[in-house]
Amino acid sequence: MLKKIFLTIGCVSLLTGAHMVYAQKTTNYRAPIVQYRDAVELFNKEKYGAAQENFKLLVDARGYPVEMRANALFYEALCALRLHNADAENLMMAFIKDYPENPKVNRGYYELAGYYFTNKKYGSALQAYEKTDILQLNEEETADYHFKTGYSYFMQQDYDNAKKSFFEIIDKESKYKAPANYYYAHIAYTEKNYESALKAFNKLLNDENYSKIAPYYMIQIYYYQQKFDEIIVLAPALLDSTSNSKRTPEIARITAEAYYHTERYQEALPYLELYLQKNTAPLLRKDHYMIAYTYYKANEYTKAIENFKKISTAENDSLSQLAYYHQAQCYLATGQKQFAMNMFASAYKMDVDKQIQENAMFTYAKLAYETAFNPYNEAVNVFNEYIEKYPGSEKLDEAYEYLSNIYLTTKNYKDALLSLDKIKKRDNKLNKAYQKIAYLRGIELFNNGEHDEAIAMLAKSNKYPIVTEYEILSYYWTAEAYYRQQEFDSAIYNYQLLQSTTGAFGSDSYQNSYYGLGYSYFKKANYSSALSNFKKFTDEAKNAAPRIINDAYNRTGDCYFMNKDFANAIENYDKSLQMNLIDADYVLYQKALAQGASAKLETKASSMMALIEKYPKSNYRVSAIYELANTYQNLNINSKAIDYYDMLAREYPNSGYVSQALLKKGMIYYNEQKDEQALQTLKKVVSDFPGTPESKEALVSIRNVYVDMDRVEDFFVYVKDLPFAAVSNAEQDSITYIALENRYMRNDCENAMTGFKDYLTKFPNGAYQIDAHFYLAECQYRAKQTDEALQNYSFVIDKPRTKFTEKSLLNAAAINYGRKNYEAALSNYTELEKYAEYKENILTAQTGQMRCNYLLNLYTTAISTSQELLLADKLPEDLMVEAHLTIAKSSLALKDTTLALTEFETVTKLSKSESCAEAKYNIAEVYYLQNLTEASEKVAFDLINQVPSYDYWVAKAFILLADNYVKTGNRHQAKYTLKSIIDNYEGADLIKIAEEKLNAILEAEKIEEQKKAEELLKIQNEPGPLLNEIK
Repeated sequence: MLKKIFLTIGCVSLLTGAHMVYAQKTTNYRAPIVQYRDAVELFNKEKYGAAQENFKLLVDARGYPVEMRANALFYEALCALRLHNADAENLMMAFIKDYPENPKVNRGYYELAGYYFTNKKYGSALQAYEKTDILQLNEEETADYHFKTGYSYFMQQDYDNAKKSFFEIIDKESKYKAPANYYYAHIAYTEKNYESALKAFNKLLNDENYSKIAPYYMIQIYYYQQKFDEIIVLAPALLDSTSNSKRTPEIARITAEAYYHTERYQEALPYLELYLQKNTAPLLRKDHYMIAYTYYKANEYTKAIENFKKISTAENDSLSQLAYYHQAQCYLATGQKQFAMNMFASAYKMDVDKQIQENAMFTYAKLAYETAFNPYNEAVNVFNEYIEKYPGSEKLDEAYEYLSNIYLTTKNYKDALLSLDKIKKRDNKLNKAYQKIAYLRGIELFNNGEHDEAIAMLAKSNKYPIVTEYEILSYYWTAEAYYRQQEFDSAIYNYQLLQSTTGAFGSDSYQNSYYGLGYSYFKKANYSSALSNFKKFTDEAKNAAPRIINDAYNRTGDCYFMNKDFANAIENYDKSLQMNLIDADYVLYQKALAQGASAKLETKASSMMALIEKYPKSNYRVSAIYELANTYQNLNINSKAIDYYDMLAREYPNSGYVSQALLKKGMIYYNEQKDEQALQTLKKVVSDFPGTPESKEALVSIRNVYVDMDRVEDFFVYVKDLPFAAVSNAEQDSITYIALENRYMRNDCENAMTGFKDYLTKFPNGAYQIDAHFYLAECQYRAKQTDEALQNYSFVIDKPRTKFTEKSLLNAAAINYGRKNYEAALSNYTELEKYAEYKENILTAQTGQMRCNYLLNLYTTAISTSQELLLADKLPEDLMVEAHLTIAKSSLALKDTTLALTEFETVTKLSKSESCAEAKYNIAEVYYLQNLTEASEKVAFDLINQVPSYDYWVAKAFILLADNYVKTGNRHQAKYTLKSIIDNYEGADLIKIAEEKLNAILEAEKIEEQKKAEELLKIQNEPGPLLNEIK
């Protein structure tokens, strides 16, 4: 940067003086004088080579004065210095040595010092300058002397002496004024003597050579002095003029900071973005904070969030706390309340800045309330913690108000109640909240099938009968819970409590209570009371669902039927059939039976025929065929009777009616004296259904036929091979068995079990062996002797179809399923569906097959059995939900995500139970695996906010959310979410998963931080941009 500086020597005066001396000599010396004068003239013309040759001739000449020779030697050396000859230093030193008293010695040291300086021999230059008498130098030379000594000291890193030398000329006009000020200012800058540095740099602002570098120093100094207004005056113009300078990133950063510290955030943005565009070095945490906060204050929230994230993950300090806090405000400003909650939570959990901590805690709790987002009832917990931690806060009353409201709106009723129970003195407002929350918790428990717990919770609700609506509803659902537990007296009591409650009359619950009372009395076989209540319901129900009204007509008809008032029974069955919404086949069957009981056999036959033709898949069709055949028999239309008995045996070969149908068909033949046809039919009863009452009755009829045919010997031959028909033991067998059966019917199972075992030992092939095995199994099943019960049920199952087969299959299936022997259970359920005549058992069989197939990983079959179950009439909602869920999970296992998603969605529309939560979780997981993170997060939040909530699935949803956050690069949210599980969830299995995922994130961040630290270390070991300016 320094320009080459040449000294002007006062040669003319020196030479003139020499000429005057020599002019006084004699003429004998004129030739050397002329030669000397010519040499001087050449020197003044800067023809140093020619001048040096002339001076050298004079030095080598003999016979002229010593002074001339000394002067010639001086100028010869001076020319050599000008020419930078190799011998220049030696020549000048020779002159000084040979003529130490010569007046030109001072000049020689000065010139020699300049020579050393030019050749960057700063130590030698300083030695020469030290021997120079400054008083003998003119003003220009004096400036030259001070600058070059100062610069030489500077290059020798002797800044104190350098500064002294530069100080001598910083205010004097010379060509060295600007460079002297620059180096003086630089030294002051490095010594942090900023005022002196500023004063000197300020002199350079208009200098041609230093006007471009001085402002950089001044900006740095203003930055150190935090004179941000001065930076704003100086820096923008400098950046405009040097936009591509290597100093641009640093000055842009300082400019941005200046605007930042003067709260002019919008004006800071362009310089901040210029800095980010030009900068290549890793940023420090404080840089990220300044950048983030500037974006935040300039309402650039998305960019602010990106930078706040880079701070808050690093240290547990005030900078992190502020970053969390302001990041939360950014999320809040962009409507991302859930993320805002997470950040406020992180800020309040850091015990650094107390005021930030308090504000963050309160705001977090407010957001938890406002968003109704309560993982583990966090809002309640935080408000309670806030009240405890800040009892003197000016926001205390507001906190209590929020806490009161939150109990009314919270969705985690279980934990909300725990919090309310901890409050020793609750006012009426909080008790009102308690009533509602306890009621809603009771409904949760009811929907989960936890009826005892539901009853207890609803009783808690009615401890505070403040709101009549919830008092009435609590009585209603308490009654419903008792009904489902078959505690009908308690159900009746609570329905009646509801009806006696002030304000209940006219409500939907009041009307529905008649329906509940009707069923409760019906189950107790108190048909008169049941009838009274069903009639009140159908008479007064205004808002009830039509299907419920239709069902009430069905039960009304049943009550009249059981009371043998068949005319009214038929009337109500007709009302039901007109609505035709539910159980029309059953109603038509019952109507036909009522017609038959009223001796209207033709109309009965007509109704049975209508059922058979209109409902080909009805469970009552087989009974209708049997009844129709019986009716035709009673009408003496035997050919039609036989046709329908044959239809029954043909279409329903496994039905319990087959043995009776064959028996009656045989009796028709017998009565018609068609003996061979009668024998053929009756023997089929004996062979296909051995040991049954029908077989015994058939045997009696066979005997009669043989007697009528006078073929008694043939009868004895026939019965000889029938173990149960041995005439000698029959009476003893029968008497023994009947006594045991009576014990069983008296519920004396303990003695009955002993008796049945003895009977089977004594009569292993007895006429009642099937009956004995079944009743023994029933007693053992009740006594939880499941091994023995299963053996006896299996005996019954392995025999031909009897009236006991259906119940044996049902209980054997239950035992095997309970033991997780799903293959055996599946076999039982499959057989049960073939043999079952009761609708509920058919449903049980289909449900069991569905469950077993799924648990055996037979997913394709699980889907088909689930779909078959869904075709059932009057399928309960819980089974409908389970069937759709099974199809969905099976499809997912088969990687048919399209069908899986469809079925999971169906579950979410049908139910709000735990199945709904499971379905939502699976939907969210499928979306996650398909990289549809936004959709996955939406469904996960929907699950978290579900009413009622289910902790296990909520926790799994949070873990899935964390996975989504990692996938989208939002590690901080992922960490917070996983910590929430670890801190609040109680299940060890999911906590372990959360810990593993959290550790994986922390390890990844640790590796990244190490890389950043290494890069930053490299940058820090390189010289700064301003120091590199000095050359």
